[in-house]
Amino acid sequence: MRTTSYVTGMSHAELCKFYLPGEGVFRAGRLPASPDWLMDKTNCLDRAELSVFAAIFNRVMDQHTAPGDSLVGAYKLYAGTCASHPRVSFDRAFDVACHLKGIWTHRAANIALYPCQQCGSLNLSSIGDERLLNHGCVFCRLLARYEKDPRIRASFPKRRSRPGPLTRASILSRMLTEG
Repeated sequence: MRTTSYVTGMSHAELCKFYLPGEGVFRAGRLPASPDWLMDKTNCLDRAELSVFAAIFNRVMDQHTAPGDSLVGAYKLYAGTCASHPRVSFDRAFDVACHLKGIWTHRAANIALYPCQQCGSLNLSSIGDERLLNHGCVFCRLLARYEKDPRIRASFPKRRSRPGPLTRASILSRMLTEG
């Protein structure tokens, strides 16, 4: 509800009219106030997918698209590249966008995309905190464990050798390394 309200500009009361009583859209919970939940409280697969979404969102925003349209479009692109169910929910993507661009719920950006010194992939980190990338990024760590971990292989399947539909693996390197 909060995300929809910010993106559409509709009030909470207006949005309530679209939901049937008892639909369970009013879940309570603590909203993330800092980017710490992003860096310290997620596993490598989640951080990789958060970085993928952020890279897509950043590229869409660079096309001078309105923030709400950028969020929805970037999320559709991100979800379309997932080999299985997206690890990043739309609400979490909204929070990443807020932290990344200093929009909606945040007055200033407090996370940024930094290129890895080893592979060039763009990774999310707190602004000014590039130390996580000194010894390889989350993608470098995932690549090192790729053959040993079936969860990684399921999330990031290898590229197809012949032309066909784009998969997360087939566009991941292009999305993350192109400026």
